[in-house]
Order: sequence, then structure tokens, then C-alpha cells
Amino acid sequence: MKSPPSTGRPSTMPSPFEDAVQCFSAVQSGSDLILTRDKSGFNSLVLPVMTPAEFLARCAE
Repeated sequence: MKSPPSTGRPSTMPSPFEDAVQCFSAVQSGSDLILTRDKSGFNSLVLPVMTPAEFLARCAE
């Protein structure tokens, strides 16, 4: 059995499709922001994107 072709991305990184699904879900559910450890997949969105550290810092203000 052949392995699927490599995308050049480590298997632990989300795909652009997964990022899009998360973005769509956040917008449809009325979320105020997207909280993620990897902001690189969420460029130019209509929702703010924060890391957990950024979110906690904002909450502490």
C-alpha cells in the first residue's frame, strides 16, 4: 500500500482546510475571536486571532 503524498507540513500542523473550518465555525457561532496556539493559519480574518498568552494578558488588563 502506498503512502499518501507528502504535503511538506508536519502531521501535527493543521491543514488550511481545517483552519477554514474553524474560522467558518467561529463566524457562524457568533464568536468574538479565535484562540489558537498557531496564528499563522488565520491571516486576514474578520475575527481577531489571539494566542492563549495574548488572551490571558488582555483579561488581566
